[in-house]
Amino acid sequence: MLARKARSLEDSSPEEASSLYRKAAELALRLARITDNREIRARLVDLSEKLLSRAKALSSGEKREAVATTGEPLAEAMVLVEKPNVRWSDVADLEEAKKALLQAVIAVLRPDLFPEGGWRGILLYGPPGTGKTLLAKAVATELDLSFIYVDIAQLLSKWFGETEKNVKKVFEIARAHQPSIIFFDEIDAINTRRADESGVMIRVARIIQIEMDGLMSRRNERIIVLAATNHPWDIDPAILQRFERRIYVPLPNREARKEIFRIHLRNVRLSSNVDLDRLADLTEGYSGREIVQVIKYAQFNVLSEYLDSNDLSRVRELIHKPIKLRPLTMKDFLDALKKIKPIGIDTRKYELWASENQ
Repeated sequence: MLARKARSLEDSSPEEASSLYRKAAELALRLARITDNREIRARLVDLSEKLLSRAKALSSGEKREAVATTGEPLAEAMVLVEKPNVRWSDVADLEEAKKALLQAVIAVLRPDLFPEGGWRGILLYGPPGTGKTLLAKAVATELDLSFIYVDIAQLLSKWFGETEKNVKKVFEIARAHQPSIIFFDEIDAINTRRADESGVMIRVARIIQIEMDGLMSRRNERIIVLAATNHPWDIDPAILQRFERRIYVPLPNREARKEIFRIHLRNVRLSSNVDLDRLADLTEGYSGREIVQVIKYAQFNVLSEYLDSNDLSRVRELIHKPIKLRPLTMKDFLDALKKIKPIGIDTRKYELWASENQ
């Protein structure tokens, strides 16, 4: 809609059209950040580059035919810098991981206490959905650090023409927001053993190594590099060497599963028959993310009773009037558990990797 309106204004009001193109580009980038589908993400990034390129062309007075289809590096736009609001109390259990992470971070923030230097690179690894990103955000919140989120797969996307510059820019952004955490998600996406013909993968891996080695030599810089992966065995060996501290984030045990239910249900109306102990028993093998999906499904089960048809008047009533839905019951959760099943992770592979690489 924004882009369509911008096109209609190109001749009569190029400045307004340029502004609308920039807004449309920003919207496309926001959507790219939240989607888990890599193909859709790549298309959104490509669209954003083209929209931004068109906006710049209009600002400089160029004609439509002269617009290039590739944009400039978008690291500043694609890298999310934030002050998270995730507390330790929002992260169920993981006490060993919390302690190890805090120790590693303190060693960087207080170099005077550690003459030999601390770990600049910290790897969080484990099955998907176990809270690695949540854990990283929690330490940033509790210690008041800037949190710089980087999707490695996105930075390596073919839609970016100057990936190496984007990676360098990430570290520049971190220096501008010290004390800070750079959080590389899907760090296993960098693997020189799967290098393409252009050699981009090899150059990007080398740049990350150089930047992280530089952090070790510049002890006054208060920057920590965290990385997360579901596949630690796929990480490039040279990259892995820079992450000297490696923290296993396992599937939640029984008490942790109960705590996850408690945390995510603390603001939800529950029937007296909801038994968190039983739910913890029934969700053995579930990740934290899968347990949250169970809760969401149970909530929508209640909503579906109210919206038992496509009656738009009921939808409007629900949106605009202070209507209370009934409390969640144990049956809602049992029905949800029939629909939401764990993906089935063989944790022995992680444990074996841990024993060989800690």
